[in-house]
Amino acid sequence: MEKRSHRLRLILEILFVAFLCLITVWVLYSLGVFTPPSTERHATLLIRASGGFAQIDYRVGDRVIYKQYPVSTPWKLETTFSQGDEVYLTAANPSGYGDLECQIILEGRVWKSQRVEFPADKVACAGLVP
Repeated sequence: MEKRSHRLRLILEILFVAFLCLITVWVLYSLGVFTPPSTERHATLLIRASGGFAQIDYRVGDRVIYKQYPVSTPWKLETTFSQGDEVYLTAANPSGYGDLECQIILEGRVWKSQRVEFPADKVACAGLVP
């Protein structure tokens, strides 16, 4: 009888440990521990020019999106980048007066920014997305 009681107790202990392991895995899964971190970054691109317009060049890696493209300012583009993307945003001020600014905002924080005043007429915001 004692052998049977010992075996039953061992089975119950094993079931209890297995139950605790399942609960632990479920809690960790609920917390997102097993989810790989996102490599996507939300971005906002901004161009401001006191002259009211600018010409922009914008590319990501080798993919040219805009080449000497005229825009009214303030100009804004919402997009996403992948971690490691090479981003280039440049602007020229053809009006010949005032100031010009570019900004790249990643996840709500200014990542790249440049501002110039006439006679300087070009800005560049570029880098590898962290």
